[in-house]
Amino acid sequence: PNHLNILITAPMEQRIQRVMKKQNVSAKEAEKIIQKVDKTRENYVQKYTGVARYDTHNYDLVINMKGKTEDEIANLILQYIG
Repeated sequence: PNHLNILITAPMEQRIQRVMKKQNVSAKEAEKIIQKVDKTRENYVQKYTGVARYDTHNYDLVINMKGKTEDEIANLILQYIG
């Protein structure tokens, strides 16, 4: 009760650019970081819930960040909450 399951996705290129900027790494290193984090998160979700992380049926709200800023996504979530 009293929780909201949200999945935020983004195209790989957008994710790479974000990691490059935040962690000051190359595109290749950023992609490796993303792949490692994705695998770790998928394993965690699978272990503790028995479902796939990217199965959209498991979320109340699914957002694709393509062409959107983090502030726009935050505002969208706040609007959804009401």
